[in-house]
Amino acid sequence: MNLIELVNMIIDRKYSTKTICLLLVVHAVTFIAYGQTYDSDTLLTERQKFMIDSIMNRPRGIQKIANYYDKSTEEPNHRFSVTFAGAPFYTQETSLGIGAMATGLYRPNWNDTISRLSDISIMGNVTITGSYSFLLEGNHNAAKDLVRIYYKVLYNSFPTSYWGTGFESGDDNNNKTKYTKNTLSAVLQPTFRIAKNIYIGPSVSYDYIKGVNFKSDSLLFGEDKSSSALNLGVMFTIDSRDVSYNAYQGVYLKLEQRNYMHFGGNKPFYKTIGDFRNYNRIWEGAVLAFRAYAEFSYGTVPWTMKARGNGNSLLRSYYAGRYEDDNILDVTLELRQRIWKRLGAVAWVGAGNMFSDAEPFDWKHTLSDLGVGLRWEFKKRINIRLDYGIGRCGQSAFVFGIREAF
Repeated sequence: MNLIELVNMIIDRKYSTKTICLLLVVHAVTFIAYGQTYDSDTLLTERQKFMIDSIMNRPRGIQKIANYYDKSTEEPNHRFSVTFAGAPFYTQETSLGIGAMATGLYRPNWNDTISRLSDISIMGNVTITGSYSFLLEGNHNAAKDLVRIYYKVLYNSFPTSYWGTGFESGDDNNNKTKYTKNTLSAVLQPTFRIAKNIYIGPSVSYDYIKGVNFKSDSLLFGEDKSSSALNLGVMFTIDSRDVSYNAYQGVYLKLEQRNYMHFGGNKPFYKTIGDFRNYNRIWEGAVLAFRAYAEFSYGTVPWTMKARGNGNSLLRSYYAGRYEDDNILDVTLELRQRIWKRLGAVAWVGAGNMFSDAEPFDWKHTLSDLGVGLRWEFKKRINIRLDYGIGRCGQSAFVFGIREAF
């Protein structure tokens, strides 16, 4: 290939810009590194041709990984498509750790193109503080969108802190006491379509939570350090989202009544939950997401089951569980923007307030919540996320997770 042919190749775009740049970079590197020469009609030496062939035709190492994740963002063309990922991470609650995850997209019946894709995620991690966690979560959609089943199983153990119940307790850092929290939680919510985008069904959940190794348990005021709670409730939803795990457009409304039975030594108590979400495309690659969440509790609610800013989806700017009470109101507005290929970013602003009969709603107790985050799409429409939020009085928190906050 002579110089004239090279110029024509660039002008005619016979090859992609990426390939042309690769040819030029490899040529320059080998010329400098090996002092090779060529006559005026030769562009590539044999060594350069070998390097290009190795890079372009026989990908290894990083290139193989890149090719693997390039394929993972393609539309599934068979019944089940799964992608694996692993990476180190850091959160304020658990410190430095390493996590691994797998996410799959599938159709129970490949001929059923009316039901949206079902999804399943499995995630596990361990940290240097001795915490560990296992999460199984998914949505099973079938029967031409007549049936939607949400399920979740969580088991974890991690060193954390407790400030007590109510805004005043959470706002006083002198209340902070360390302990280890062990959790086993399972949720099953099958819903059935009764009209277009309208579903209703039972809500069943079980939570076993135990606190151990308390530095001081005075803030429990004599309550048991563990609780078992079995809920048999009902759920009503309106859901027009395009997908459930990373919606670009649509509306979601959930009204749920949870009835926790006399079980495991706990007295009966109840929760009413409302969750409204709205998603809109506002320009190329951008989605504006809004969420309003409300949770009201009645009866004698154990300290382990209080409404709280969980640090993952509600009040991400705060240490998980620092602020908790019987009731919570939370609103969040988030801008999601795809930056380049599978890389994206978000920015959010929100506010939350927790209250009870003992400590009624007070505007002065509203917690500001704002932050930014990065997104990396490792599976079609499913992101690994890293968020950093800033709250009131300089409080802040990192959040590492899978899927969007809402």
